Amino acid sequence: MAIIACIMPLLMFIRHNIINQLLKFTLLLSVIFIWAVTTFNFIDMRMTLSEPWLRLAIIMGGVMIFTLFAAFCTNGLNQRLRH
Repeated sequence: MAIIACIMPLLMFIRHNIINQLLKFTLLLSVIFIWAVTTFNFIDMRMTLSEPWLRLAIIMGGVMIFTLFAAFCTNGLNQRLRH
């Protein structure tokens, strides 16, 4: 998994629409299956320990929004690379 995560940014140098769609799809899946699951697990752990969890939720929400923004930015990547 770590090797795949390291290779994915290198795919941006390949100027093909399918590669951009693959990057976008991977980023969207990472928000759902990595960041959201991790956030819920961490919040559950903090609540179980009776510790504050709101700051953690805000930070992890920011990480998820940043990742979604990165997926959104891949929309025009092909057009910008061609010009």
